[in-house]
Amino acid sequence: MKITPRKGFVLVSNQDIIEEKRIGTLIIPTDEKKKTYLRVESDGEFYMKGEFVFSQPFKSKMQIEDNLFLIAEEDIVASFTLDS
Repeated sequence: MKITPRKGFVLVSNQDIIEEKRIGTLIIPTDEKKKTYLRVESDGEFYMKGEFVFSQPFKSKMQIEDNLFLIAEEDIVASFTLDS
């Protein structure tokens, strides 16, 4: 199935990012921190496929598949990159 959102909307998925443990630290890490971000899965007017974004927390997302949602581009607050 190919889904093409209309202008002003993008497909996004939830991505879990686990922070890596730092080697050589004296403090013993207790629990791995896991954060969930949105990844853009379709090209839009302002955002391209593969970008990581933050959206407004209380805006609705239309669920398309298990981990695929349709949101309005205007609901995206910011995009970011992960430093390696």
